[in-house]
Amino acid sequence: MEPALPFDPERAMIDFALTPLPVTLPLGKAANYGSHAQCEGDQPRNATPSPTGAPDVDAIQGDSKDFEKKELRRLKDRIRRRKVIIRRNCEVQALRSQIDELSEQIQRKTGAEMNSSVWKATAGRQVKALQERRLLREEVRKRAGWIRGMRNLVHGQPQQAEALPASVQAEHPLLFQLYIRELDAVSKQTNDIFRAFAMDSSPQSSMIKTTREKQGDTEFFQSYGKQLMPFEYRQTCHFLWQLVALAHRQEGRQLHRQVEDPANTVAITFRYCDQDQTASVTEHYVIRRYTASYRTVLVWRALHEGEGVFRGMHSDETGWCVIHAATLDACTVVETCTRVVPMPLGSAASHVSKVDQFTSTVLKSAEEDILQISMKLDKVLLEEASELFKGM
Repeated sequence: MEPALPFDPERAMIDFALTPLPVTLPLGKAANYGSHAQCEGDQPRNATPSPTGAPDVDAIQGDSKDFEKKELRRLKDRIRRRKVIIRRNCEVQALRSQIDELSEQIQRKTGAEMNSSVWKATAGRQVKALQERRLLREEVRKRAGWIRGMRNLVHGQPQQAEALPASVQAEHPLLFQLYIRELDAVSKQTNDIFRAFAMDSSPQSSMIKTTREKQGDTEFFQSYGKQLMPFEYRQTCHFLWQLVALAHRQEGRQLHRQVEDPANTVAITFRYCDQDQTASVTEHYVIRRYTASYRTVLVWRALHEGEGVFRGMHSDETGWCVIHAATLDACTVVETCTRVVPMPLGSAASHVSKVDQFTSTVLKSAEEDILQISMKLDKVLLEEASELFKGM
């Protein structure tokens, strides 16, 4: 069965107009039709003239019925074709309407999804901005406290270069507290720092390489050294921790005991001179030990203050040292990296030659500390091995 179509007035009018009507030819017209055929010389089919010469009425009526049937069939065919055309047009219109409706639904759905994705992206950016804002605020507060500590240190310097600076004579818990709080974050950078030197796989005894680097707008001097110690890992860690207190730095030396975790933290202040002994530098130095099962990490922070002709010049130092067992039996690898950032303040920044001399003095002091520790570590480990050998 064909599906029922909705009522359409136009279609109803067409159906009514095309409804077949009965076709009946009157007898007179049929006779005329037969006479006309005879006049034309065309004899109607099945028309047999009567003996008297008059037209056969039955034959004429039979032809009329045949003609009526043919016309009726043609009319029905036309009506049937017209109905098919109208039905197909209706189906096409219905499909077009359905297409338009589905297109609108797709547009509404796509618009909703786009609005949702835009909202999610906006919310993600807002959350990220809030996190960055919080981190920046924390960094600003930390740097503000550090700057206040620096200002207090600079203002506490006396005019005489010969006397021990007041910043050394008096303790500065604020500066050391700031540095100690930074050490945990510095220790988390250890893997990233030494990953850059991973290609340097050959330990070189007592060799330190210093290069000038730039990260963003900050220029700094970076020193790296790697040494293979022919001694056991735990033994090396034990003696190395004793040596990082820099016992060879005795001038103006002061040990600060008010620190967190004193068993793994050392904070000292001391003074050293340049090569010509014409100027001096005060260093505030904090180092902490982080011990794991497979390695030991030492990280430190230091502030170098210029005195005399170096007055107003400062340098900020950050250092990392990693001690871990080597692949060789009873051997230990010691890697060290330091970064020194020059920070001349005020009018001191205009004296370029003095700033370079101050920076050179600071770098040389850091290299001397590493070499002294390396030499003393070799010495104490050899003495320890000799004692063990004698006791056997």
